[in-house]
Amino acid sequence: MRYVYGGMKLEDYCKKNNIDYSEISNRVKNITEQGYKLSGKEMLDIVLKDDVYQTFIEPVTEYYYKEISLDEYCLNNGINYRLILGRIYSLKKEGVKDENIVVIALNDDLFYKKSKKYKYLYNNKTLKKHCEENGYDYLVMARRYDRLRLKYPDYDEKNIYKIIFDEKLYFQTTDIYNYGCMPLSKYCDINKLDYDRIIKRMKKTRAKDYKINTKEALEEAVKHYEYIAKKKLNTCRYFYKGIGIKKYCEKNNINYNMIRHRIKKLRSINEDFYNDELARIAFNDDEYNTYVNNTNGNIRYYYNGIPLKVYCENENRDYNRVLTRIESLKGKVDEEKIVETALDDDKYHSLVSERKHGKYYLYKGYTLKKYCKLNSLNHIKVLEEILKIDASNDEMTPEEVIDLAIKRQDENFAFNEKIQEIRNKREQLQTLKEQLLSSDGKDNNKKLVRKIV
Repeated sequence: MRYVYGGMKLEDYCKKNNIDYSEISNRVKNITEQGYKLSGKEMLDIVLKDDVYQTFIEPVTEYYYKEISLDEYCLNNGINYRLILGRIYSLKKEGVKDENIVVIALNDDLFYKKSKKYKYLYNNKTLKKHCEENGYDYLVMARRYDRLRLKYPDYDEKNIYKIIFDEKLYFQTTDIYNYGCMPLSKYCDINKLDYDRIIKRMKKTRAKDYKINTKEALEEAVKHYEYIAKKKLNTCRYFYKGIGIKKYCEKNNINYNMIRHRIKKLRSINEDFYNDELARIAFNDDEYNTYVNNTNGNIRYYYNGIPLKVYCENENRDYNRVLTRIESLKGKVDEEKIVETALDDDKYHSLVSERKHGKYYLYKGYTLKKYCKLNSLNHIKVLEEILKIDASNDEMTPEEVIDLAIKRQDENFAFNEKIQEIRNKREQLQTLKEQLLSSDGKDNNKKLVRKIV
């Protein structure tokens, strides 16, 4: 934590006042380790004054409660002694009288009411902590609290906090703006407008041009958001045969995204189309294609009812690469399946391979790399094993080589295979031994067998 004291960094303050900065840092560490709950300023007020620091770091039992020392009382009742000392220090700074200070420090309710530091308390914790934990702006909430406490002195704490944490309720309670002979918040509720956005726009307008008064800026902001709301309401209001286009698509098993894109495309070609005309043309394939062809010249590729380019952008696919694939697939795949094949790596690679991986590229309908990924295999190790097997087994087919390479990734299989290999060698040696012993020249052959074995 970086400390600031006297308007400057603690380190600079120490240099200016000829104080040992490392000593002060150690004091901060000592106070922190002993569990005191202090703010940065309170901490520095303590560590920069020798007498005050000594009372904290070497506390004497000068405080008593119910005729026993405070530290003993805290120990017997499971209370954090250091926390109570910190509270006593805070209360002393705020001018609380000594005879009541221990009682106040030990009583949570009394302490929170007396201490300015804990002026705002919500759900048995400080308002600041509650705001930090729940993403609220503490300073905003504190200002709201003060404003409501001043305006409504009869409100209890529960009601005040209920209001300040409810945007809508707060603005309705404290609304100082009127529009259309009623509070602005009420007008926003009736017309489904965002109160907060209107206020922000109004203030921004006034900040840009101080000659515009509040009433004018407010009216401009309301009109702006009413226009936006009306525009949103009128947009996408397309009907076909008396039914909303989305419902019509659902009932007739038509791709809604395709129709929306067609409408958008037609609108970009001719802004003078009425909504009914746009929907009618969008649902009529021949009419739509004829209109677009006459305008653009060529039909673009589509997938799932939207342009291929848009689909590739949405799915983070390389559009130009897919187009290249489509060109290479022409004549090999039916026209209606060409886009689907180009987008499917396995289907494409089974017909046209982009990469040169030789005869071990495809396996069981997948690229070898994808098969390894799907089955949690190390692709590099499988390839290394394939090369070893291929070098010594010319008679095996590519699929048999891959089968064996994949099986060898299993430790038990590899171990058993090694054991079998050793057994085979022993059988061969035993056969050779028997052949040699049964032939002429037994003595010489025995020597030979010993060397072999």
